[in-house]
Amino acid sequence: MRADIVDAVFRTTKKLGPEISMDDIAREAIAGKPKLYRHFSGKTDLYNAVLDHVTETLWTQIVGRADLAQDSVSQIIQHGVAEYLDMLTEEPNLFIWLTQSGIAKQAAPDGHAIAGIRQIAQRLDIALHDAGGRQVIEPRIVELLAFSILGMAAAATDWWLSAEHSATPPMTPGDFATYLSRAIETIVGRGISLHGITIDPARPFI
Repeated sequence: MRADIVDAVFRTTKKLGPEISMDDIAREAIAGKPKLYRHFSGKTDLYNAVLDHVTETLWTQIVGRADLAQDSVSQIIQHGVAEYLDMLTEEPNLFIWLTQSGIAKQAAPDGHAIAGIRQIAQRLDIALHDAGGRQVIEPRIVELLAFSILGMAAAATDWWLSAEHSATPPMTPGDFATYLSRAIETIVGRGISLHGITIDPARPFI
């Protein structure tokens, strides 16, 4: 039932926009609020479940598309950005709900999103190790890169989605994807260079 309610959040934001209530979600899930609260302890618990679902979906899609051992650094980054933009343009209201809504502000202090980024860093570290058969980059550097990349992407997305709802959007989805790809490539290249590691974006990372 939790998964059904999470799916209902996707449908509700698509139908009604990002400023949805628990009543709206309960109606979409064909469940009363008391039933909804039997499966979630509160708004923050539901928000975190949706965030986890989005993160897991993106991770699965990116890992399924990118080959860490064969693709160049630029290709891997472009694959990841493409998957992200596909979901972002498909579910813009959901992303606004996750980043700008009242429930997002309420959920922020509980630290769940921070823990999620650390988990992504750990999974990326394992993926790089498995692909290269050795420790490619120190885990602490991988974690710093994950926080830097995701923090930048979240802030840029917040700006872009707000701009998308204005009369004259300043950047097309394609241009925004190019911007994100180049920004991430710069963060990765400059970030690991501080630790004595040099990469060629045209070659595989491993």
